[in-house]
Amino acid sequence: MGSVSDVLSLRVCDELVKVHSKDNDARTLLLANYDQMQVNPQPGGINYTIAKDKESNGLLIATCEGKRLAAKNEGEFLYLFDRELIIQLQKRRRDLYFVHSAVLELDGKGCLLVGRSKSGKSTTTLALLHEGFRYSSDELAPVDPKSLYVHPYPRAIWLRRQPPGAQLSNCKIQTSWMSCIPAKAFPHGVSEKPTPVGAICFIRHVPEASTPSFRIVGKAEAAARLLFHALNPAVHSENGLAPAVEIVKRTPCFEILTAGLPESCSMIKNALTGTI
Repeated sequence: MGSVSDVLSLRVCDELVKVHSKDNDARTLLLANYDQMQVNPQPGGINYTIAKDKESNGLLIATCEGKRLAAKNEGEFLYLFDRELIIQLQKRRRDLYFVHSAVLELDGKGCLLVGRSKSGKSTTTLALLHEGFRYSSDELAPVDPKSLYVHPYPRAIWLRRQPPGAQLSNCKIQTSWMSCIPAKAFPHGVSEKPTPVGAICFIRHVPEASTPSFRIVGKAEAAARLLFHALNPAVHSENGLAPAVEIVKRTPCFEILTAGLPESCSMIKNALTGTI
């Protein structure tokens, strides 16, 4: 499977992931996107092999289940690898409730930013990272419903387009699909351990609004909305409703309609610190 130098070892959600890369460019790209998950090589774990497709000049991903995923370019390669990794994590950590959400940490508490695609999660996350927050995830919130801790998934932030006024790092990586902002670039660092959930903010960008607004979300509505954004509800009791209820009944939940970034960031910070 290659020498030790060919193997990229990652740890996420307490699971070991090993990528055996026969293509140096692919390994460099993965390292730039998952560097904050990197650990020293260890036996076992979820295994992948990456190789160049000689016919298409793209990349092939051989999964631990024997599937072969073909990517035509580097952007598609990252997308396919990340999707496959998240699926495998869900299969191995069935105790966790996986939510499509950004996660940021402030003063030891995690804030989930839950919303649909194109709801402004990445733009808001980038802004909060320059307002004292530590980075945990832009895509995935693996929550333990019993302890109410959320595991970090500090993959690089992916942007399909540059947000207006965004502070992007000089070390960003441009692919055919997206710009990748490595987690090591964020000014206040990265969460390395599970963090207690302090607030859940359901966010949606309202470009026509002049100022952001917020409201407290009731527990029944919050549970339904969290369930809607869950990735693995079927493996949990009551098809995911029971853990959603367990999470929201112990967590302050808000809806925040974002407008101006400074005002929106201040509102989210106040929600997490209990001053809203």
